[in-house]
Amino acid sequence: MEATERDFPDLSGSPRTLSEAALILPAQDPISRNSFIESACMLEARFEAQRDFSPKVYWTRLLEAACSQLGAMEGTPNLIESYDRELRELEASYRLMYSKLDDQLVLRGRPIQEYWSGFGRGLMAHIKRLTQPEWLVPSATVVLVQPILGGTGIAYPACRVILLEAMLTNVTPELPEVLRVAWLASQLATESLAECTELPLPHLSKTVGIAMMMCTLAAGEVLELCRCDEATITKAIDLWKLQPDGSIGEKKIIAKVVVGWWETYLQTRPTLSVSLVALNKMLQRD
Repeated sequence: MEATERDFPDLSGSPRTLSEAALILPAQDPISRNSFIESACMLEARFEAQRDFSPKVYWTRLLEAACSQLGAMEGTPNLIESYDRELRELEASYRLMYSKLDDQLVLRGRPIQEYWSGFGRGLMAHIKRLTQPEWLVPSATVVLVQPILGGTGIAYPACRVILLEAMLTNVTPELPEVLRVAWLASQLATESLAECTELPLPHLSKTVGIAMMMCTLAAGEVLELCRCDEATITKAIDLWKLQPDGSIGEKKIIAKVVVGWWETYLQTRPTLSVSLVALNKMLQRD
């Protein structure tokens, strides 16, 4: 099922154990962890259909393909062997700990899917109006994972994949989980702005995350799902981990800055790339 203004993203796939496992791989390895996860996400669906061969062959082929796609095959056989062993061990432990995970994720996915059926189309339509017609990607996949962190998600623009912790209830009533899905989905076109903004991708990703937070909260306010005021913005910055290492005071300061930027944006409606550069400068100053 496609993630468009009409439909909820695909929730039928099995949990991407490789993607989850890659999050804990050593940061000093010669392959960028984020790049590896994105390559794994893109490749795993293709390999999933071929899981009639042994787990060892499955992991080895997937790892070799991911490394090859990143141009990191030379000198990495030991790395692949190490990853292969760690990931297979992790999958075995994970399945032992959560023996009924697949069934549980189906159940956990129902509340958010029902919410999306009711509000998803409206949220994405309002976000589209607040950005630009070509901003939203035409399709995406949501992969549900065990809620280890108590509610979080990650958007991977390169493969149009969202990893989403499958929460049965809203973490806080002020920010329903359906808003988190819309916020993550609205970030999937981030890389298309990399050239026209000339911002380094890490800065661009964070800036887009904050800008799309405002679009999402504004859309949610129209649908009476939330408020779009400083208190809610501060809570969203905290809950959606936009400033994970900051104090609540720092998050309040960011909220004030973002409110000022948003008011100017609504009054002048510059192009998205111009507004993101301006927001990045404001965030750098503060």
